[in-house]
Order: sequence, then C-alpha cells, then structure tokens
Amino acid sequence: MVDRTAGVDREVARACSPLAGAVTISETDAYGALVAMFVKNGLEFSEEEAERAKHTIPADIVKCYEAVEMFAGCDGASDSADGNARAGRLIGGCVLAVREGSFIIDGIAAEPEYREIKLGKKMLEMAVNEAKSRGANELFLVARAPDFFRKQGFVAVSREDAPNFFECFTCPQYNTSCFPEVMRLRWR
Repeated sequence: MVDRTAGVDREVARACSPLAGAVTISETDAYGALVAMFVKNGLEFSEEEAERAKHTIPADIVKCYEAVEMFAGCDGASDSADGNARAGRLIGGCVLAVREGSFIIDGIAAEPEYREIKLGKKMLEMAVNEAKSRGANELFLVARAPDFFRKQGFVAVSREDAPNFFECFTCPQYNTSCFPEVMRLRWR
C-alpha cells in the first residue's frame, strides 16, 4: 500500500518502474496529505490545523491540487482505468482558498528534487486560472520563497494593503525567525 503522506517506501520505489515523464497534476480532496507535505517542506501549520486537516477540508477551500509521480508494476498498487497497476508518490501540492472575499494561495510546495521541472509554476498556473474562472482579478499569498513568486508576476505589498486573513501574522515566529513577504498578483 502507498502512504501518500510519506511517499512511496524506498524499497517499493526501487521495485517499481517509473513511468517516463509521468508526473500528474490533478484536483484532489486529500487536503490532509497536502498539509502533511507542506509541513514536511517547511510551511507552518499549527499542530491543531495539521490534525484537523486529517479529518476535514475547511469550508473556505476552493480547490486542492496534487502532483504525483506515477509508478507502474508495484505490488499493492491500485488498478487504473487502463488496467495497469499504478502507485504514486505525492511530490507537490497547491491549495486555493477564499478568505474575507479574496482569493489566496493557502499553501504551495514541491519536493526539492522536482522544482527544476517547474512543478510549482504549473500548479500555481492552475490555481490562477481557477481564480480567474471564478471572477477574481487578484490573488494573495504569504511567500517564504518570494523570488519564485516574483518570477510568476507577484509583487510585494505591505501587510496593511492586503486582507488580514493569513494566520502567519499572529504566529510568534512572524518577523522574528520567519520573514515571509505578503504578495499579490493582479490581472485584467
């Protein structure tokens, strides 16, 4: 069996053949697995939020996206629509939410070894397109990797120019040991 919060076991991964270029990004309701992956990649979620995420999806979540590296021929893998056994390892995720009437990226991360294939950019584009399709003209986030988001067109804004909906503003680490930037992307 595959524990998607921890990835494919190394022994299983060696026994499986990776599907050539088979990284899929799709919608998911596995919010708890995404939060666990976010925490693993250094995004802060309180213990209470992480525990709650295992059991419920917050009402303000619009869409969750998962990036999965697919493997074929694995013992215990589930059968796919084409009849082949497949298993996968969660390698990235993105959560689009609405808070106080504004669209936000509530979490986005990719495993370090997959960042060069522009996995984060692809997930972010999907979230932006979803926000656009729902009538939004801007998107906010709190960035721990602001250079990545600048390359995607985001600009830093003051905390006062952004809706006050990010929990990190009340985190004891905010502006003491953690210095994220509040950022916004606007479009027409």
